[in-house]
Amino acid sequence: MLAFAAFFFLLAGRVFAEFSITLGQQVLFPPDFLAIPSSLVPSECGANCAAANQSIIGCNNNAACLCQSSVVDSLRGCQQCMFTQVIAKNEKVLDLRVGSSLLMTGYSTACLADGNVTLAANETALVLPASWDGPLDVILSTGGTVVAVGVGGVLGLAAIMLLSNMQ
Repeated sequence: MLAFAAFFFLLAGRVFAEFSITLGQQVLFPPDFLAIPSSLVPSECGANCAAANQSIIGCNNNAACLCQSSVVDSLRGCQQCMFTQVIAKNEKVLDLRVGSSLLMTGYSTACLADGNVTLAANETALVLPASWDGPLDVILSTGGTVVAVGVGGVLGLAAIMLLSNMQ
């Protein structure tokens, strides 16, 4: 009888489970996924993200609806737009929900856990823009680099000479 009660409460817990994503220390529910302050959303992505937000809110926390390809594509389109704009403007992200591959991974995990829907990697992956040439942080000029490498070489040779002459 105790096993039956435990099984009943386990199933009841699944019925009342809410679709949510854990992002860092935050637990986000569907209305919060794109509740990003407008000052942090790039202007180029406003319409895209508003449509995605409406489709998410329209699902009313129903996992089957939230995991439909149209809703997932809409969310990914919004996140991809923000991701591309953040890279193009070389800005630091102030909110984890802006252009977030973590949010998309969490969304995929929530679809599997709550909706028993497996999303393909290409449905949730954000893609680097074609214009991205990688992280680049030039600190020294060409002349400064030549001097730094030369000094490093001289110090290295001096260390080798010192160690080879020890008795």
